Amino acid sequence: MKVAYYSPLPPERSGIADYSALLLPALGRLVDLVLVRRGRTRPMATDVALYHVGNDPEAHGWIVDALKRRPGVVVLHDFVLHHLVAGLTIGRKDGHGYLAAMERDAGIPGRLLAHGVLDGRVSPPWETRPDEFPLAGEVLANATGLIMHSRYVEERVVEAGYDGPIWRIEHPAWPAAGIEPAPKEGRPLFGCFGHLNASKRIPQLVEAFAFVRTRHPNAKLLLVGPASPGFDADRFVAEGVERIGYVEEEQLWSLMAACDACISLRSPTMGETSGSAIRALSLGRPLVVSDLGWFSELPDDVALKVPVDEDEIASLATALELLASSEPTQLAMSDAARAYAQREHEVGDVAENYAAALEEAAGGTGVADAVVAEVAQAAAEIGIEPGTPFAAELAGRLDDVGLARNGRPERAPPPRASRLARVPVWVWLAGLVVLSAVFRYGLSRRVVAPWIMVDELIYSELAKSFAQTGHFLIRDVHHGAYGVVYPLLIAPAWRVFGSVQDAYAAAKTIGSVLMSLTAIPVYFLARRVVPPVPSLLAALLAVAVPSLMYTGTLMTETVFYPLFACVALALVLGLERPTIQRQLVLLALCLLAFLT
Repeated sequence: MKVAYYSPLPPERSGIADYSALLLPALGRLVDLVLVRRGRTRPMATDVALYHVGNDPEAHGWIVDALKRRPGVVVLHDFVLHHLVAGLTIGRKDGHGYLAAMERDAGIPGRLLAHGVLDGRVSPPWETRPDEFPLAGEVLANATGLIMHSRYVEERVVEAGYDGPIWRIEHPAWPAAGIEPAPKEGRPLFGCFGHLNASKRIPQLVEAFAFVRTRHPNAKLLLVGPASPGFDADRFVAEGVERIGYVEEEQLWSLMAACDACISLRSPTMGETSGSAIRALSLGRPLVVSDLGWFSELPDDVALKVPVDEDEIASLATALELLASSEPTQLAMSDAARAYAQREHEVGDVAENYAAALEEAAGGTGVADAVVAEVAQAAAEIGIEPGTPFAAELAGRLDDVGLARNGRPERAPPPRASRLARVPVWVWLAGLVVLSAVFRYGLSRRVVAPWIMVDELIYSELAKSFAQTGHFLIRDVHHGAYGVVYPLLIAPAWRVFGSVQDAYAAAKTIGSVLMSLTAIPVYFLARRVVPPVPSLLAALLAVAVPSLMYTGTLMTETVFYPLFACVALALVLGLERPTIQRQLVLLALCLLAFLT
């Protein structure tokens, strides 16, 4: 099986580049890998494509471009991809692309927020609250399968509506033999490693460490790694706190090996799995982590978990104090961490799981299942019954050559939609309009004569005059103080019927239909933010308001109500995409509303 492999690779300074450098040798022994050079987006002639997607537009922008051209299996290293999408849209002067991404994720409110970002009136969400707007929709839409490293991300993608194949594969662990600890003073020695940014909880860590240092004056904290733009990590340098910038891989391992424990805090989490935490486990270093995302899934015997709440600093200080003062705790956690990394994160096992997922994505299991089905049919034809010793031996032989299901369940058939769910939305909407019109007409029949004086008489006179003369006259006199749209619409009643009583009833019938048509623009307005069923509910509520009693009168409200809903819909559409055509439609509807 030939696999096109899209990923950042060394010497790029990327955690995912280091990840691929670790995985590739083991995976290359199982599948035929074609490493795609950086920047190439044209599809490769392979059985399947594997795309490593993270949140850095510089490292992964070209990979997403390639994914759009050829869907494939995506390794989702981060669920929150807001920074990536912002780089691929705003960073490329594609404001409309950013508006569309925000609308896909958060509906019209998201699009309006994006307008504020583009206008410079709102702080960029990727800097303030990216976890509220993950913007993973386009990547998920192009993924034929997803590989992730945590239950947390798996739950997020399912909640986002992804229904394709999902494989949860552990992050591979680096071999950690023969690492020489760096000569660093201070005991206990704590270390925080990786890209330093606001989500790493550095201020909280430094404050908690200060409490610990009052009881352990020789304690030291290392802050190691490059700082994100706009984050001043150097300001946290204090007594016992040392700041070290970017270091090469060999020195990184040496510094981690020198530490008594490693701290890896997150809030908010982007759904990432920490490569630094995996390295610490490989070295047998106890971990102190935030109790959320992938970190909360770590076993309690390898990591002390700190809740992200109002007591975070106190809880963090308590965890550091425990490790600083209890050598038996350090040793027990160290042994557990090393054993856990070898048991759950061994790179050979991870590569085998990758190969199995890629084979399934390329159709390998479909072929295997077809072979097993043919063998089963042949066995049945020669009289081999299920449950017999010969059948068990046959299953064992199939398992030996990798064809048995190995307990893999049959794919569940897609749920069958109910008869009501199979009815098209337009049928429900049309039925709602007809039902409302008939109901309103029935109520209007109880009103036997005009009762809102003198408005109803004036509008009836204008309609009757237009039907007879083509001019809007009140007792043969022009009068410009009244709108002409409503009289124009009910004029056919006086044109068709000679009897005043019949024309009056027909005019109310027209009003019942016009006012009931409000359900249509309200439905499409609601669809901008909610699914079809709640949108139908909104349409129902729109024709159930008490104001629809106006259908029993000859008043302009019967036209203005649906017209106002159309103006609101046109306004929203114009804000979404302010094209000339949409702005002209909005202007025309506003003019029509004014004339009503």
